Amino acid sequence: MMRREKEYLKECLQKAGIKNEILTTWKALQSKTDSHVGAILREGQTLTRNGSKRHYEDQNGVRCVRIKAYDMDTSFKVVIGEYTEERCEALFLQFLKALGKGLRIEGNYVDIEIGQVEWVEKEDSILKANIACQIPVTFHGGIYQDMTKKAVAIGEIQTGKEATT
Repeated sequence: MMRREKEYLKECLQKAGIKNEILTTWKALQSKTDSHVGAILREGQTLTRNGSKRHYEDQNGVRCVRIKAYDMDTSFKVVIGEYTEERCEALFLQFLKALGKGLRIEGNYVDIEIGQVEWVEKEDSILKANIACQIPVTFHGGIYQDMTKKAVAIGEIQTGKEATT
């Protein structure tokens, strides 16, 4: 699932106006000599047991149970670097517009949360960009199990006693 979330962030950066290759490692980001830069860096993933259940019927009328086995939070750091503060801010705002509130991955809705954005000047950064912003993005999703319920046949109910006539 981490791959799909990273692809989504890449699409958002491209829609925002990042023209160069989007980098995915700190090492590649450090060696980048251009000021116009976009990067998606993996921060980590947290899994927590959940166990909640939801009952529903599928399109064919079959009764099912969806169990949320784990809550899964996946974190990335998105970096946008640019020559000028105005251009960096414009790319940042376009990225936010493209990002949205959430997305569907494998039929499940995944919520997107943005943390505190850091603005970094050239003197305080490893980047060659004159200004850069670092945006923490967390995807709140889960790992699910779907099970169908067994159908119960309605028939005669028998007790331990036999009926007498």
